[in-house]
Parts: sequence; C-alpha cells; structure tokens
Amino acid sequence: MDEALRTTGQGAFEAMSLLDGNRLAELPSRAAVAYPKGPLGQRLRDIARLIHGEVGLEVAATESGGWDTHAAQGAATGAFANRCQELGSALSAFAVDLGPRLEQVTVVVLTEFGRTVRENGSRGTDHGVGSAMLVLGGGVKGGKVYGRFDSLEPDHLQDGRDVPAWTDVRAPLAEVLRACRPGVELARVFPGFTPPPSLGLFG
Repeated sequence: MDEALRTTGQGAFEAMSLLDGNRLAELPSRAAVAYPKGPLGQRLRDIARLIHGEVGLEVAATESGGWDTHAAQGAATGAFANRCQELGSALSAFAVDLGPRLEQVTVVVLTEFGRTVRENGSRGTDHGVGSAMLVLGGGVKGGKVYGRFDSLEPDHLQDGRDVPAWTDVRAPLAEVLRACRPGVELARVFPGFTPPPSLGLFG
C-alpha cells in the first residue's frame, strides 16, 4: 500500500476515535464558560476542546439549522431573532473559551442562500440572492461592514425583491485562506476563480 495513503488513513481513523464522545470529554475545557444549550453551542464547545487539546486540528466545520424561515419569521422577537440569539451567544462563548488561542483561530459564518427583503404571505421570507458573512478571530479588523451595500429600495434590488450578491463568496474565503495559510495555491482551492483586490479583512 502506498505509504502516503496508509498514513492518511491511519490519521483519519485516529481522528474518528478521538471524536468518540467519551474521549472528547476527556480533553481540556474551560468549565466556567457557559455555552447556550442548543446544538450549535455544544458543537462549538467540542471544537474548542479539540483546539485546547492540541490534537493537530487545522480545519473544523459545523452547522446551525432552523434558518429557513418561510413562515412566522418574527421581527425583533420570534423564530429568526431566537436563531440570531443562539448564534451570537454560541460565538461569544466560543471566543471566551478560546481566550488567547483565538489569536490563532479564524471563524467564518456563512449561509448557502440569503432571504428576500420583503415578507411573504406567510409572514416569513423566501430564498434570496445576497446574504451576509461573519468573520472573527485573530488579526480580523472587525466591527465594520465590508463590501458594497446600496439600499433596500425596490429600484436597488435584484428583480425588485433581493439584495444583489455584490461580492463573490469566494473572495472573502480566499482572503481568509491567504491570512491563515500564506502561500496557499488558491487556484487549486477555487479553480477558475481569480480573487479580486483584498477586502482588507485582516490587519
């Protein structure tokens, strides 16, 4: 068997073993950090354990469901506001948990589609075009909105209903990769895509 394949396979099985619930619970954690009780908070807590455990983790991905609010979305309160509260609380707890280690970590939050600007007949919103992405962590020049935004007036919307996708989602992701992995071959990660000038996410 090819040695590279053998090594990769062995590493994969070791990682799977480590992710077993019992072994994961043995990794270091900051018990005083209060994560929200929902699934996202628990997943981020587990990722923080892997980071504190210095197991060689380079990339981790997780998900957060319940955002497809076609009906009864709510406004300042309701289903969407609850999702935002859980997301914010989970990210805040994750940052507190990592402490100084956050300087070596970059967190990207993105969605597969946006929402329409206007409410539908079920008091929700349907799938839209433009959306938002959150980036936080070491070196990120946060506290501001990057990219273009014009207006929510109908004549500034795509088809009169959607915020246009002014920025290709690959552009900020490419910038994150360049910051985290200097020298990365972006053409291999995003074939056929030429990144635009830097958005200035990192200082």
